[in-house]
Amino acid sequence: MGTFTFYASPTSSGNLLQDATVSLAVSPTTAVVNLANSLPGASASGTVNVANTGTVDAYYFVSADWSPVSPTTAYQAAVLANKAQVSAAVESSPAFYTGPLDGLRSLPSPGIFLPSPTSQNVTFTVSLPSGTGNVVQGMQLSFDFLFVAEQA
Repeated sequence: MGTFTFYASPTSSGNLLQDATVSLAVSPTTAVVNLANSLPGASASGTVNVANTGTVDAYYFVSADWSPVSPTTAYQAAVLANKAQVSAAVESSPAFYTGPLDGLRSLPSPGIFLPSPTSQNVTFTVSLPSGTGNVVQGMQLSFDFLFVAEQA
């Protein structure tokens, strides 16, 4: 008895593989909030423009990174980062974060949607609450707001 083998070769046309770019541009790249020599009760605000310069829609997340300014120690800076309060809001929307500076990490979840190619403003208000007292007197820290994007 003979063996018959059947081979099929389907054709699929129009397939495409194309790369995409996820990219954010923030401006200004200089300090937007300055609370130098401030007392409890002081606050300052600044705005950052976030632009989706990539080729696809994206979600972005915001974090705060901070470090001591000499002669403040790392421990003292941690105390100050916990006492300092930050509020972050996109344009005219309610704040997506309000709390201690050291708690602003990869927020909000699931991210802020930003279509390509558009931009929006994020306003940060940083304050030292009036009830802070003398525990942070003379302490200094520097901080950055970090923006990270992922494809939508």
